[in-house]
Amino acid sequence: MKRNILASIAVATALIAPTTANALSDERISMEGVDLKVQVTYGMIDAYTNMTSGFYSFPYEDSFMPDKTSPEMAIYAPGGAVYHDGKIYCNVYDDSGNLQSVVPEWRIYDKDYNLLYTNTLEANCMCTTSSLAYDPTTDIIYGISKTYAESYIVKVDPETGTMERISSGLDPLNKYLAIACSPTGQLYCTYLDVMTDVIYLAKIRKSDGRVAVVNSISATGLIADDSFINDGGKQAMFFNNSTGKLYWIYGSGSYTLDDDITYIAEVNTTTALVDHLFYIADDFN
Repeated sequence: MKRNILASIAVATALIAPTTANALSDERISMEGVDLKVQVTYGMIDAYTNMTSGFYSFPYEDSFMPDKTSPEMAIYAPGGAVYHDGKIYCNVYDDSGNLQSVVPEWRIYDKDYNLLYTNTLEANCMCTTSSLAYDPTTDIIYGISKTYAESYIVKVDPETGTMERISSGLDPLNKYLAIACSPTGQLYCTYLDVMTDVIYLAKIRKSDGRVAVVNSISATGLIADDSFINDGGKQAMFFNNSTGKLYWIYGSGSYTLDDDITYIAEVNTTTALVDHLFYIADDFN
């Protein structure tokens, strides 16, 4: 499953299955009148019909249930999308084939999805990001960039999309899932240890991209009798800059529901405890 968020706007990247939405908590993740938007890279309307890739509204009033037939803007941006100060920044490319032949395109839209700017980026896996985060303290975007065999932390000029690797190759035994930046400028990421299937929350040092573990993820607030499962697909983290709280959208599975689901959860940045607030459940089976 693939996943991305814009909350009103904030931004992520996502995959969604045929859905019903259910609250595990009555907590709001944004103030009243602030919308949650999700850039969906892949999803299903029903068993036979694909959703159109694009930005969708996930209204709190409907327990974040999107109208899967009505994207606010059609776009496929597997490189990630972020929002800041009235602008949406997207890295657009086709990730279905040879990454080395991909030529990403950086796009900037206003909050009403009017295209403001495009720029063709460097090829040969230099700009193939999978997750982006806007640093409000420096006005720099940071991202997780991938090749066939390696991952890097990159910094991005928001106005041009020009990217620079700030880390050496990250640990190849880890799969880096999502990146977020706090209101004070601290970078966080989640990653999967592919040898143990344990997922970790980590901090990232901006000077050199060094990743320092906070803790392994532990979970609370799950659906009754379920365990913490992360499908390792495309997902997103983002901060509410007003409250300083970190949220995570990721694909999972439920033994109780016997189905694939999408969780929206709050992450404690000190302990790596994940409190699950909402889930979007596949209602096809």
